[in-house]
Amino acid sequence: MLPGYSGPFEVGCATFAAPLPSISVGDGSLSNGDPILQTEEATFNVFYPAQISPKATKGVYWVVRPLRDAALGFAKYTGISWLILWFLGIVYAQFIKIPVYANVPLLKPPVKLDASESGGRWPLVIFSHGLGGGRNMYSHYCAQLASEGHVVLAIEHKDGSGSSCLNRRNGKLQHLVYVKADEVQWKTKSKLTLRQHQLLFRVREIYEIYAIFRRFVASVENREILALSDGIKISYEWKSWENTVNVDEVVLAAHSFGGATVLSLLSSPPPPGHQELSIKKVILLDPWLDPLPSPGPLPTHTGDFELLILNSEGFTLMKEHFERLVDLISAWRNAMKEAQFFTLARAAHVSFSDVVLVKPRAGKEPIAMLALMHTLSLAFLRESIPSAIDSLRAEGKVKPMKILRTNKRVLFAEEGDIIVH
Repeated sequence: MLPGYSGPFEVGCATFAAPLPSISVGDGSLSNGDPILQTEEATFNVFYPAQISPKATKGVYWVVRPLRDAALGFAKYTGISWLILWFLGIVYAQFIKIPVYANVPLLKPPVKLDASESGGRWPLVIFSHGLGGGRNMYSHYCAQLASEGHVVLAIEHKDGSGSSCLNRRNGKLQHLVYVKADEVQWKTKSKLTLRQHQLLFRVREIYEIYAIFRRFVASVENREILALSDGIKISYEWKSWENTVNVDEVVLAAHSFGGATVLSLLSSPPPPGHQELSIKKVILLDPWLDPLPSPGPLPTHTGDFELLILNSEGFTLMKEHFERLVDLISAWRNAMKEAQFFTLARAAHVSFSDVVLVKPRAGKEPIAMLALMHTLSLAFLRESIPSAIDSLRAEGKVKPMKILRTNKRVLFAEEGDIIVH
């Protein structure tokens, strides 16, 4: 079982799916002629404060089934032999569970929640995963927020960027594993053609899933949503969801390529048939900027939202990428958007995901790093970043931006320290 959560609420998890009008982006196709960016279904995990019965049992498998697809997808993404990953999946990873309650009802929200009080309804977070990710890959980050009183939709992007998923096309479910750029054929192609088209596809998915979930919360009797377990439809207690989530304000959160997705969404008009999202806050974990236009992007959303960026040490030490991120944040601040930017010393790009927890003998360091990310994220959501930084400064954990050049470039800081930019 993965580590538990620090909030006052038990956490439930359900996998929801809903039909979509066919989404198709670009002319990219695989060698068999199948279009790469096409789907007729949306799928996402929901992590939420749970109503627990005495008979409820805790534990949801972390590796999304089927195992063979997961092993093949991770192998293509990492470059490790799929046979090695298949063996590891069989003897180890297949048994790992997320410490949440599967398919239990949503807890009735209290009249007041906290500083982010939303009229007796749970606040909503939508999370977009990075390359090689999926709906379970960031379970610890998402479930931590749920344990503090948020409903988190963890999207399973069906654009070939995730390790594996089931994708509905032409009315049939198909197995889709991670797609490499050189596997896709285009009529016209550049270095980042696949990623740029995936961004368009992912942004559309976010809008569609938000619209589906908004309709669902307004009237569960007229729902389009199905509850799934390993891809199979199951029964579910739907009534607990009606008018209990604040869909009038949205927090967008994301990691890596998901960060590029959210920045693309914020700097582009809504797709046809959709209205601009009412975004309250944005949390970007190690956002990857390469697929985005340069200079830019600049915000086009009219809402008065705030931005939090948490960078790993590795991404901050990537000189050109870091300078571009600093320029982007400066431009957003000039556009009257509040922006907070911190680097987490000794954090790696994967430190934001569950990968650091599922490794054998992971130790306490990954948990401590995830706890720091959670502390800063929750402080941001609760409008208490200044007091959180003051507490860290009193502990000697806030350091200046200084690079040591020994055998490799590192920040002049220790694990658990932060740099305020």
